[in-house]
Amino acid sequence: MATLCSICQDYLTERPQALRAEEDVIMCALTCGHLFHRVCVSQWFNRALRWSWWANLIFYFIRDGICPCCKKNVSLNNALRVYPTGDEEGDRMVRQDRDLKKVTEENLRLHAQQEELRQQLQRARSTLEEEVVAHDILKMEYGQAASRCETMQNELQDGKDMKLAIENSYKSALEKSEGEKTDALQRLTEMETQHDDTLGQVQQLKKMVEKLQLQDARRRQENQYLQASLFSKDAGMEKLPGKQGASKPTAGRLLMNGRGLSEIDAEPELVAF
Repeated sequence: MATLCSICQDYLTERPQALRAEEDVIMCALTCGHLFHRVCVSQWFNRALRWSWWANLIFYFIRDGICPCCKKNVSLNNALRVYPTGDEEGDRMVRQDRDLKKVTEENLRLHAQQEELRQQLQRARSTLEEEVVAHDILKMEYGQAASRCETMQNELQDGKDMKLAIENSYKSALEKSEGEKTDALQRLTEMETQHDDTLGQVQQLKKMVEKLQLQDARRRQENQYLQASLFSKDAGMEKLPGKQGASKPTAGRLLMNGRGLSEIDAEPELVAF
């Protein structure tokens, strides 16, 4: 039987959604001749008369209502239970209709998936375009970074060359300073040697000066002694009678001579008896 229930829009041989699991599928025919699920038409009458409590009470006892198809007054108490017969053509149509519904639902689902995939493809294309733009930007930045890296490598090579030149100049300056240091040490050694020689000469000169000072002191003592002796001799000679025309030695002449007592005694003209 391929008849549909006008209330739930399901086949009469199938279980309606309002039917509980422990209940059986019951088909009924109203007095007007239309077929429904018993649970569907019962809920239909109950919803139609739910506007007051006394209407529900009347429906509970009388169970009257209006047919949803022809709008005639019918009674659920006069409804007849209908039993399905083995109709192969109807069952085949039911199965085909069920398969058609499944195919339609699957087609709608696939169409929705196709639409979603189309949107995802559109988003992927936009993302790909953005990634292409980002790739171009990264490529340009990579080129700039490569040029900067090459510049830095050149600067690094220049720095290495400059460092090598500085090291060479430092080594040459160090060698030159070492040579100058060696020369300065040699000159310092020579100056120390000269200083030692000069100190020796100074010591010798000091000794000579001391010796000369001693000699000078001795000569002064001798001069003082000579002066004292001459003054005493002059005083004695003035008292003695002398010859006429003979020259007498004086103290001034003896002092101007500037020599020692032995030299004065050696001169015959200065000796007086």
